[in-house]
Amino acid sequence: MRKLSSAPFRAEQQAPVLVESDGEVLLPVVAAGPYREQLAQAIVAFKNHSAMPLSRPLSSALSRALELALKGSQPLLPILSSSDTGLGRHPPSLVPVPTTAASFRRRGYDPLAVLLARAMHDGGCQLPVVSVLRPRWRAPWRRFSQKSLSGAARRINMRQSLRVPARFQKRVLGRECIVVDDVLTTGATLAESARALTEAGALVRGAVVLAVAGRPDAAEIQWIPRK
Repeated sequence: MRKLSSAPFRAEQQAPVLVESDGEVLLPVVAAGPYREQLAQAIVAFKNHSAMPLSRPLSSALSRALELALKGSQPLLPILSSSDTGLGRHPPSLVPVPTTAASFRRRGYDPLAVLLARAMHDGGCQLPVVSVLRPRWRAPWRRFSQKSLSGAARRINMRQSLRVPARFQKRVLGRECIVVDDVLTTGATLAESARALTEAGALVRGAVVLAVAGRPDAAEIQWIPRK
């Protein structure tokens, strides 16, 4: 698993929702690794089978992706580089994609929250985590699990499905934010997260994920070596 997540890369080209037809990137994304083999198995075991010992290697993989998103030897997310004077006053906030109430009841924990807490505890994450996104409980079009849907159907299923409650908006108003999720597929969830945060006044600069589904094309991705 360490080998698969040792070289984070730009992954938005693998998600059709996040790139315009002319190639313009709507939301830059950094992935810790491809969703396959040991990394995919570890994510599934941690999320669905309470394999808590895997929180350490998975949080380390997430920390490596975050580190290189901000401090890589190449400008992975240029707007997050040290030349951005806004970062001198306020570091970007990490905003995890929320789990559903049904998933939380089934598992008894929020996988992303556990990984981010572990990353902070182990020193791999020095950025504030603000869990401000919430599902909209009345989204009549959202009736299906994302896993069973096509790319177009996922976009419809996620439309207007997230929000930042008014009581949380001051935590992201005018602040730079990075969305964090576990697996990137079509990009519908990240796009909806970015929309909800932007609507609340946040400055969404990109996203970081543990893995991207599908085998990345070496001709398209930018591999970022460790310093």
